[in-house]
Amino acid sequence: MSSLKNPDSATLLNKAKNGEPRFILPFILVVTLLTISCSFSITPVYNRKSETRGETKNELVEDVNNRDDLKLKAFENVKLLHKRIEERKFDEAYQMIDDDSPLKVPKSEALSNLQEIVDTLGKLAKLDLTKANVVSDKSAKGGRLQVRQEFIVTFEKDTPSPKRYEIFIWNVYPNDNLKLWTYINSKGDD
Repeated sequence: MSSLKNPDSATLLNKAKNGEPRFILPFILVVTLLTISCSFSITPVYNRKSETRGETKNELVEDVNNRDDLKLKAFENVKLLHKRIEERKFDEAYQMIDDDSPLKVPKSEALSNLQEIVDTLGKLAKLDLTKANVVSDKSAKGGRLQVRQEFIVTFEKDTPSPKRYEIFIWNVYPNDNLKLWTYINSKGDD
């Protein structure tokens, strides 16, 4: 009856070390499987990172080099948009939005939203550009160029922590005319 008893792990390890054949093979298999499983990392294709930039690769967007002029113009547009909102020139700020943008809500609603932003956050105190790039958006008609920017911002009525981020995407039209396509303002997780 004692042979039917479950041996403890130390007994099995000792038998494997002593060369008992029926314990060597399972021991080697377990060690091999653990070693192999710890050395592989499987990343889904949709979450694969670009080797050069450390960003998720999107097949519909391609970086465009040598367009620092557009980055500068977009930066000036961000400052102008903030200035118009702070000065309560909401009609002029509304005109900066692309007609095809999801931001282009009825004018009365947009003006009300801009008023709420100014009342809640106050004037812009600090604007730090963290990222800017020019891309060709292949999903848009004719592969339209876009300027994409990310800022860390501080407003006079806002709390300093966590950080507040603003993201702007500007569509580029003939004569390098920029229209606001997307705007996101949110607090970070820090």
